Amino acid sequence: MDTQFEWREEYSIGVDSIDQEHKRLFRIINKLFDFKEEEKDNQWTCQEGIKYFKGHAVKHFADEEAYMASIGYEGLEQHRRIHQDFRKNILPALEQELEQTGGNGAFPGRVRRMAGGPYPHRGPGHYRREDEHM
Repeated sequence: MDTQFEWREEYSIGVDSIDQEHKRLFRIINKLFDFKEEEKDNQWTCQEGIKYFKGHAVKHFADEEAYMASIGYEGLEQHRRIHQDFRKNILPALEQELEQTGGNGAFPGRVRRMAGGPYPHRGPGHYRREDEHM
């Protein structure tokens, strides 16, 4: 089964723990697509997938911000705002769409947009541009 998002070494920032978390986020997003491709797109499956993704993303944000603080990263506050926007806007939008569509409809499109799409600072480009400066 083809994945929707493929990790590329160019996304690596050279900090193994952060790179591994980024890779895990990719795997979780791809699993959400796999559920859709397998027609397992019922509301419960999507809710559980988003819940799992949300839990890991929030943990990752905390870990990444703690690492940035530990090295005195100058862009920490800007990076925190990106994470905060994701928590306050993107994740609730996913949950709201899921509630409205019952797990059907434009769910894959929302995941695609959430993970990059027209928001390049939230997807692989975000990792490369923001995190490579750590």
